[in-house]
Amino acid sequence: MATAYRTFEAVYSREMSSSTSSNPQRCEDLKKRWDSMRFFAFDSFQGLPELKGPDSLTKDFTPGQFRTSSDEFWAHLRRRKIDTSKVVAVEGWFEDTLTDDTRTRLGIKKAAVVHIDSDLYASAKLALSFITPVLQDGTILIFDDWFNYRGHPALGERRALREWHEQNPKWGLTEYHKEGVRRNSFIVNDLTLRADLVTT
Repeated sequence: MATAYRTFEAVYSREMSSSTSSNPQRCEDLKKRWDSMRFFAFDSFQGLPELKGPDSLTKDFTPGQFRTSSDEFWAHLRRRKIDTSKVVAVEGWFEDTLTDDTRTRLGIKKAAVVHIDSDLYASAKLALSFITPVLQDGTILIFDDWFNYRGHPALGERRALREWHEQNPKWGLTEYHKEGVRRNSFIVNDLTLRADLVTT
């Protein structure tokens, strides 16, 4: 979360610096965008859930693995000097928190970047379902554990995305950037847009 915040902050600062004298309107637009930007973290803060179904086929994960407290999460952000007023942490299991009510209550309307670091198929499936209504043309989807399960396409986050894509054919997926040995990302595009109406 701290890295995501710092990345967006750096882009904002760089763009503001280059536009200050040449394009005041762009500066105003950038400031409005940055001021309205929020960062959401969904986490059980109890580690991984019980492994069921396809997720039980791995020996890499165990229930409770990666456990950390919400207090530790906030303390880390404060140590990194993150503006915590822009961060919202939603604590609980995905099946309880990734709901329409949560999305409405928090006013989540558009997603610029979605980082799914759930390790498991079941969790990634819930995350993808939750973010579908807030996708926009150009949303970046990052999968932190894309090549878990020895990269098997019928397991983990790869299976979750394949199934989601079959159910949501209006969204195109363009592979974007691999990082490290496990991470992969995609640009999401609205295939219903007419090419002559798409603007930058």
